Amino acid sequence: MLQYLLLLIVLWCAWWYKVTRVPKNFPPGPRFPLPVIGDLHLFGGNIYMGFRKFRKRYGDIYGFSMGPRKVVALSTYELIQEAFSKPVFAGRAPLPVWFQLKDGISLASDIPGKRALTMIRWQ
Repeated sequence: MLQYLLLLIVLWCAWWYKVTRVPKNFPPGPRFPLPVIGDLHLFGGNIYMGFRKFRKRYGDIYGFSMGPRKVVALSTYELIQEAFSKPVFAGRAPLPVWFQLKDGISLASDIPGKRALTMIRWQ
């Protein structure tokens, strides 16, 4: 019984390390997310005010966890315009559900980079 408990603790520690580890070039932000909800508890009841609080604390570009997924937020119009004018940032992150339902093509969740760039028109 003790061996199973130790194995469970070791597996949980390995999983926790994997979840909380961030890449070297990841922007500043909270570093220790909760297992299921990530950093969403730090936003409080008002999501908009949570984003403002993060911007004030971490700057115009910050990263946080939404559940198990790492997210980068851009806070100014100029940063958003610069990021989405590059092909590497065009489109959205792929959602596995749409790959199963629509063979990876869906206007609701995933627009490939070149098509997205032609659809974005900055004022």
